[in-house]
Amino acid sequence: MIEGGYSLKRKYLFNLLSILLLVLVVTGCNGESSNSNGDSSENDLSLMKKTMTCTKEEIDEDGYKTNETVVITYNKTKVLKVKSTNITETDPEFIDFTLGFTRIFIEKFNEVEGIDAVYKKVDDNKLQLDMEIDYNKIDLEQMEKVLSELGDADEKSFYSSKDVTIEQFQEDYLEDYNCDK
Repeated sequence: MIEGGYSLKRKYLFNLLSILLLVLVVTGCNGESSNSNGDSSENDLSLMKKTMTCTKEEIDEDGYKTNETVVITYNKTKVLKVKSTNITETDPEFIDFTLGFTRIFIEKFNEVEGIDAVYKKVDDNKLQLDMEIDYNKIDLEQMEKVLSELGDADEKSFYSSKDVTIEQFQEDYLEDYNCDK
């Protein structure tokens, strides 16, 4: 294999790992409220919803940029929803391969109740992942099953918590992000 091909494969793997890390970050916790009937609801607390927006920009060794925006909706201090947009520049020669391969993973995550993800080509060298997680609806057992199928079974305990505060979410998953409450 030629030396340049090795660098391109490394770049492709870096992009794929970045996207998978994003998926793990965004799906890392679950906030759930229930009323006396056991139904998920946003009852009276829905009037007190707040959002926090976090951003991060990275440039890899080949000069390709990744921009990520995460919007967390929370109630009092409990995470309810997370919307994330990740736009990644990549080598135009590998963009279609990366898109096709990564869509396999995205389709598996879309099988999980409470997750909606779209992965698309923006232009000749940019890919975009839009993901929304509704923590009132997410099925953690189904999520653990998907992670196991994708080879991330070690992450099982990562998804065991039902209640995570906004502060804990920020501390655990958004350390390198710039956040505005």
